[in-house]
Amino acid sequence: MNELGYIYYKQQKYDKAEPLFVDCRKKSKAVLRLDHPTTILCTNNLAQCYSQQGKYDMAEPLLLDCLEKLKVSLGPNNSDTVASMINLINLYVRQEKYDKAEPFLVDCLEKR
Repeated sequence: MNELGYIYYKQQKYDKAEPLFVDCRKKSKAVLRLDHPTTILCTNNLAQCYSQQGKYDMAEPLLLDCLEKLKVSLGPNNSDTVASMINLINLYVRQEKYDKAEPFLVDCLEKR
């Protein structure tokens, strides 16, 4: 489900990708833990799909949730955690919310 959603996402068929990501996240949360890597991946993909559609208010809490769960499960310096932080930075930059992006960007640069 997540894989098919990702294919649609890469083809910019967001109307087809979004329901698959929503369903994947729902089922993953029901069967697995909230902090399980599959649940986090489904959540991240859904957030990216929302972001690409300009649904920033829906994407932001999901990206923040992914970031916090990755910090706990993988650690703050893990490459997946940093990638999640970059996704959040990109969301803020798209909206010209540079004041929100800056602390995350500084944190990323300090990890280099």
